[in-house]
Amino acid sequence: MSGIFGVTAGKRALGTVAAAPKRGAAASPLSLTSGTAAMTHLDPALPAPQGLYHPRNEHDACGVGFVADLHNRKSHDIVAKGLEILLNLDHRGAVGADPKAGDGCGMLVQIPHDFFAAETARLGFALPAVGDYGIGFLFLPKNPDARKLIEAIVVRAVADESQVLLGWRDVPVDSSVLGESVKPTEPDSEQ
Repeated sequence: MSGIFGVTAGKRALGTVAAAPKRGAAASPLSLTSGTAAMTHLDPALPAPQGLYHPRNEHDACGVGFVADLHNRKSHDIVAKGLEILLNLDHRGAVGADPKAGDGCGMLVQIPHDFFAAETARLGFALPAVGDYGIGFLFLPKNPDARKLIEAIVVRAVADESQVLLGWRDVPVDSSVLGESVKPTEPDSEQ
């Protein structure tokens, strides 16, 4: 592991803070206890705490970008800017030795109601009004028996929450962009 754990209110799921730097103090190692072993994870090259910044909140991660409209307006420009961020990130989606074998990336966008209304009409069912439904995205095994089992679990979970499952949609994918090492484990994508 590299980087530090995010520590809030003196506690972390993996351990508790044994010694934390005081506000305004120079950055020093932060010791976390996990079981019987103490771990030090703070880079001494990080700047000292200042304002809303604290080095204990630093951690390693793949690249992340964020684009939003503060007034909740839908716009393809937001998606285009998100794709631009993706193209500019050198390290994204856990890319390893094979740049085509990362674990992917995604975008969280508002539900494109018109698109899904047309898709569900093609599939033989209708959607409720905008805002009255949600869409789940599932990565399912290729094995038909395992897939049926997971779909049954989803159906039961939806019913247990007093919700109605309207239908299923197979998501079209372009597997030609995948690295050879990950093609055997590519899941089926379904909404």
